[in-house]
Amino acid sequence: YLPVRSVSESFGAAVDWDPESFTVTVSTEYTTITSSINQATAYIDGEPTEIDGPSLLLDGRTYVPLRFITESLGLQVDWNAVMQIIQITN
Repeated sequence: YLPVRSVSESFGAAVDWDPESFTVTVSTEYTTITSSINQATAYIDGEPTEIDGPSLLLDGRTYVPLRFITESLGLQVDWNAVMQIIQITN
């Protein structure tokens, strides 16, 4: 899990939060992703997609599964076992 706003915005996506429906929307010029808190189904361009775990709200921040949000934004995720780090690239 990672905070959706900081990662999404660092790769040029816009992030909106709807406090009434507890839904986060991440948008780029190519795709729109929506995810509601405590739901294991998110939507990519309106199509339902099962994610590894539900989105979470912790201390006022929305957290989503790392691989789901990064790959949905067209980014590549790699695990460097030797250095014990996650690399996210365009």
